[in-house]
Amino acid sequence: MPSSTRSEKKTILFNLSKQEEYHPQKRFKKWYRNLRTHYKITLNKSALLSSEVLEGCDLVIFGSSRADFSEDEFSALRSFVDQGGSLAFLVPALNREQATNVH
Repeated sequence: MPSSTRSEKKTILFNLSKQEEYHPQKRFKKWYRNLRTHYKITLNKSALLSSEVLEGCDLVIFGSSRADFSEDEFSALRSFVDQGGSLAFLVPALNREQATNVH
């Protein structure tokens, strides 16, 4: 899935489909502005993470997801990583009531 070559910018996808607490419009504003000078940035606002959504991305960032992931989404993420993609789950310390099936 990662398709970047040295001549093109790598693509970072910020996931917003899982009620993320941190994203480019909230708490990641400065980081987002800095990243977009060096990377192609995309946002996923759709309800389901799929191979089609992940295609062409090099890194997917999850900013403290608050909704559970489906088995199909886990499968798509496993395939993405198996094909060389990277995932970043950025989460604060949580108690058990706040945790999702990724934590």
